This record gives sequence, structure tokens and C-alpha cells, in this order.
Amino acid sequence: MSDAGTRNRPARVTVATCVEWRDWYCRLQVSLSHAIRWQVRYLDLPDRQDLRKLQQLREEQGELSAADERRLKTLLVGGCVHP
Repeated sequence: MSDAGTRNRPARVTVATCVEWRDWYCRLQVSLSHAIRWQVRYLDLPDRQDLRKLQQLREEQGELSAADERRLKTLLVGGCVHP
């Protein structure tokens, strides 16, 4: 019995390590996403005014109309910024 438990231990350690890595990576990704959004929001470029207005509208209302959502995605992709 103890031999079977010993054989499975490396697999359990590997799975636990993968879960920890995934959790760390997700936290890092969220942090970077917030940092990028903050930087874009406070850029003082004329071509980013529409982007800032749409982001603010989405924050205030919780969602955008379909047309505004398409426009926001277009602006984000054009500026290489992910929502």
C-alpha cells in the first residue's frame, strides 16, 4: 500500500506545482492588465479621447451598447491594448 502512495507522490507534486504556477500567472496577468488600462486611461493624446470616454461610460453603466462595444474593441485593437 505505501508503495502505491509513493509512486503517485511525484504526480501530485507536479500537479500542485502547475496549479501554483497557473495561479501566479493569472495574478500577474491581471496586474499587468490593470496597469495597462490605467496608463491608457491617463494618456493625454487626442486620438485616445474616444477610448477614454467609452471606458468611462462602461465603468459607469456596467455595459455598452453593441455599437459602442464594437467601437471600443476597434480602438483597443488599433492601439494594441487589451480590455
